[in-house]
Amino acid sequence: MVAEPVPPPTLAELRKQPHVSYSAIRSYLLCPMKFYHSYAAKTEPSHRPLALVLGGAIHEALAAYYAHLQGTGTKIDEAELLDVFRTRIDMELNAPIPIKLDDDSDGTDMIDQGVNVLRMFWERADCPTVLAVEQAFAVPLYDPQSGEVFAAPMIGAMDLIVQGPQRPLVVEHKTSSKKYATWQLELETQPSVYKYAAQQIGIGDVDLMYQLLIKSKTPSMQHCRIERTDAHIKEMMMTFATIIRAVDAGIFYRNRSWACSDCQYRYRCDEA
Repeated sequence: MVAEPVPPPTLAELRKQPHVSYSAIRSYLLCPMKFYHSYAAKTEPSHRPLALVLGGAIHEALAAYYAHLQGTGTKIDEAELLDVFRTRIDMELNAPIPIKLDDDSDGTDMIDQGVNVLRMFWERADCPTVLAVEQAFAVPLYDPQSGEVFAAPMIGAMDLIVQGPQRPLVVEHKTSSKKYATWQLELETQPSVYKYAAQQIGIGDVDLMYQLLIKSKTPSMQHCRIERTDAHIKEMMMTFATIIRAVDAGIFYRNRSWACSDCQYRYRCDEA
């Protein structure tokens, strides 16, 4: 009898084990105290940021679009795409932790904005050869200077992998209020994470692209090709190693900035 192949673990399964994620590292870089409340102390948040909720719902709809394309070779119906979005938003609006909406908003404007963005996407999106949707990974983290390999792996998921002209193309979906500038793309660490992860899980060398859905009055789309080298990966590893050691040493401090205005844990800093 031939044994059935074991499917690779999902991101939800990987999260059950000790791990490091890009989101956690980014949180520490933004504010170590926010990292502490979110990942270490598991503090109850005062709210959920609107941009995070809207982005998550749009992201789920995009995953449905590409999963349908991968399975059938055709585009999903626009109505079905919007149903995925609306269902996720309904769930979010009924969750116990409130979404931080404008004082005069009941969430309708958020739904309208997401629907407009997704309609624009559905009209303009092409039909590439989809290799994977939400490709989960767990890869080792190490210190490039000492060679130490950390116990907890880095986990995550690549939003989309399609076949490019020469090699696979990893696509990261983003929502933004405006287009990204070149300097922003140069400073992004996430593409380095995907470049390294693709090498580690056997995909090999990949190209990288951000697909931005712009949430302006007239929604638009921006495709940003990104180059990453071994030097970028080494710098990423050095940053991650430094933060892992800082967390292990209990180094958490407030970093007051523009981000405080929508921080779910600001109330804890203001209480101190």
